[in-house]
Amino acid sequence: MLAHKQCLCETSRMNLRQLEILHAVLRTGSVTEAARALNLSQPAVSIALRHYEDRLGAPIFHRSKGRLTPTAEALEMFPDIEDLLVRVTAVNRRLHDLLESRGGSLSILSTATIVNSNLASAIGQYKKRYPDVRIILRRMSTQQIIDQIERGEAELGLAHQDLPEENLEVERLAEIAVVCGLRTDHPLARKPSIQVGDLRGEPVITYGPAAPIGRPIRAAFAAAGIEIRDGVIVNDALTGFHLASAGAGIALVGHLGTRAPMMFPDLLVRPLRPKILAPVLLLTRKARPLSRNALRMIEFLRRSGGARG
Repeated sequence: MLAHKQCLCETSRMNLRQLEILHAVLRTGSVTEAARALNLSQPAVSIALRHYEDRLGAPIFHRSKGRLTPTAEALEMFPDIEDLLVRVTAVNRRLHDLLESRGGSLSILSTATIVNSNLASAIGQYKKRYPDVRIILRRMSTQQIIDQIERGEAELGLAHQDLPEENLEVERLAEIAVVCGLRTDHPLARKPSIQVGDLRGEPVITYGPAAPIGRPIRAAFAAAGIEIRDGVIVNDALTGFHLASAGAGIALVGHLGTRAPMMFPDLLVRPLRPKILAPVLLLTRKARPLSRNALRMIEFLRRSGGARG
């Protein structure tokens, strides 16, 4: 009995094209109109209906004097067939939009410093080219970025440090230099560049000792035999510049070097010597194929120089 039911199920299966033909005939009430709607010949539609009825072993339409009248079972199936075709059309449109990057979403994780950098420029250019792609940008620590990329909760991560993780692909997009942000009325503002030795005794606004950029800054002070006076600890450049403009000290941060004067009229930005560089790294998961949206965003990031300020 079970084998008989399985046989009936196999013979009654209808492919998508047959469903489209059946739907068109039920909707228009005519083989001729259905053929016209589907851009098929009238014999092709008639043959398809007969073929399916033969496989099914039961009529779908009553035929009388050249006219087709759907059976009660066919009328009962019509809403389900229509719903299925609508969903298939939606899926096909969605797939097409995704392939053309006209839809879908892209999740990017970034450290605070990189968020306030040329990443904004890359996203702006991307959105102009692909306006229908929704970008989800979240700011978090390097360790959080690594954890979420490994779990597949985001496609792209941007950080200054790649902790030893065998499941990650790491690409060096750029290097940024640490700069000094100080008020225009500060005595050091007259210098075209600031030496680490110039900061002896100066209150400094910078990253914590465990931060990826904070470590090389403190190493440079140690190499110069100077104790750093880090009176304010921040985790992003924008906050550092804001505090320096308010007179809280000299900001030692990365990025935003050319933008800061426009945002803070009382602030000047000077290069720090010796130069302290921090990498901008792109993190992706090895086992996860990247979407076309992600691959195209990577190209925008590369063209914009990663996230240099």
